[in-house]
Amino acid sequence: MNYYLVDWERSLKLGRVFYWRSGQTGYTTLLEEAGLYNEAVAARICEEDFDQRTTMVSEKVVKGIFKST
Repeated sequence: MNYYLVDWERSLKLGRVFYWRSGQTGYTTLLEEAGLYNEAVAARICEEDFDQRTTMVSEKVVKGIFKST
């Protein structure tokens, strides 16, 4: 399963969801530009996030949310 990574510090401060781009190359608010990470990589990134403000959300969940709106 693949995961998007969400940066909650930026998301909550600015009122938009900030996703990590692929290859850990910054952030985007556009889902089309967001990176997808496999479970092992996503879990490692979240665990190593020094302030614990990044979480992983499955591609299935995100796509399901957008599909239902």
